Amino acid sequence: MHPTSSLTSVSFIIGVFAIMLGGYLSVSPVSHKFAISLLSPTPRQTFDTADTPYNTTQMSGLDPTIGTTSNKRNNISDFEAWLKEQGVSFRRTKLVTSGESGTYRGLHSKRKGVKKGSVVLDLPDQVIITTKMAAESAIGRQIKAALPKDYTDETGNLFLALFLLEQRSLGTKSYWYHYIESLPKSYPTIPVTFTSEKDLNVLKESGSNFFDEFHTKPVHQLQADYKSICTALLLGDPTTSTSNTNNDFCIRHSFLDYQWARLTVQSRTFSLDIDGSPIAAMIPYADTLNHDNKPNLLWSYNDTTRSVQFTALEDVHGDAAFSTSYGLLGSRYTLDHYGFAIRDTAVETALVSLSIPGGDDSLKYYRALKATGSAAAAAAGLERVDFHVGSKPDDSEFLNALGLHGSVSRGVWWRALGFLGEAVDRALRGLLHSVEADELFLLERNSGGSDLSVNARNMVITRLGEKRVLMALREVVGRMRIALLVPPAGLFVATVGFLEISR
Repeated sequence: MHPTSSLTSVSFIIGVFAIMLGGYLSVSPVSHKFAISLLSPTPRQTFDTADTPYNTTQMSGLDPTIGTTSNKRNNISDFEAWLKEQGVSFRRTKLVTSGESGTYRGLHSKRKGVKKGSVVLDLPDQVIITTKMAAESAIGRQIKAALPKDYTDETGNLFLALFLLEQRSLGTKSYWYHYIESLPKSYPTIPVTFTSEKDLNVLKESGSNFFDEFHTKPVHQLQADYKSICTALLLGDPTTSTSNTNNDFCIRHSFLDYQWARLTVQSRTFSLDIDGSPIAAMIPYADTLNHDNKPNLLWSYNDTTRSVQFTALEDVHGDAAFSTSYGLLGSRYTLDHYGFAIRDTAVETALVSLSIPGGDDSLKYYRALKATGSAAAAAAGLERVDFHVGSKPDDSEFLNALGLHGSVSRGVWWRALGFLGEAVDRALRGLLHSVEADELFLLERNSGGSDLSVNARNMVITRLGEKRVLMALREVVGRMRIALLVPPAGLFVATVGFLEISR
């Protein structure tokens, strides 16, 4: 499982709210995504390590990306032998697996440990699969020519996934054979793959949006992508009269094959900066590094040695686990992308569906909610609250209007917060289990008194974090509405962000 960015400093976030706002601007309906981040100087730092054989990180202790892989020791040995042939040294690292079917996998230091500043791992270009390489491969060129010109793949994950499938189909003839053999064969802890009634029921029982957001929507999206790719490759380049020479791609690669490839890429790519250009890449062996909000390794690409280097951020004692940070992510994200949930993490997330009434005040409501970030920090006594707006590409008119200076009355802001508060209450009612019940579930499992599965445990942790976020947001909204009812004090003396609050 792999990070998408390398962190040089860490801020602690205790709440991230993704709020879907739907309403009207003029006469046209619009939908926007708002994210509020609450930062606190004193985050919680309690971790659940009951499942972690090496008590290593803030993740659940299971490497979900090992999935139900049938990796035998000889596969790993062959993989390491192949890496050595390419010049990779394992002088400071060892690959550790444990648990049934190797459910834990991670890189650990050897007995002597390493000193701060040491280069722990140095992986040359010849063992790195970049999005550029995948896009320039035969299948990359074919799909680029066949897909509609307005198709966008900002991450490059599509090219990597199709490249991986084509290389896998070559078997031992592929240069990447030993790496591909070392990869998981499935990802049973990522919700999009759930098929058992037990796992699906846990999703449904967790809340009104859990089943759709974690399973139904991702499955439908993957199916739609697969269908588009099959159609595009079958028809070939629409600018020519010739059909694609790879029109049997979807005969050779089923939907489940495609799903496997997308999840493999999704959970194992790194962000690199090569020759001044950002690029995503799969890095064999390094992709067994696990996540920690306080990582002991930092990676970067060395343009001189033409290699990715992992450097120790601190002294790491013998046999300890190495870790990187996947970023400051909540359990909603880590469960969806990697298949694990972090208990009592510094980051927690929730989704709230919010409708804004149409009419002349609709834009003012949006602007008031965007300004909520700065004011919420003061109302809740937090260090900082960020409020970010995301939008569809065709919403430039809305974004321009949103960014203009202008005043919003206290009454409009008060009503906007009322819409938000009602949406939070609805979201809380949609979560069917209380905080106390979920805490008891986890306590019983850790004491051996519950048969809660890994997937069920991850869902309990995720929905527990969501409830905490929603309750915190409800409290902040309540405080702010009360503050708006009293004469202006310190909270509203100055401009809040770009928006002047009028009396």
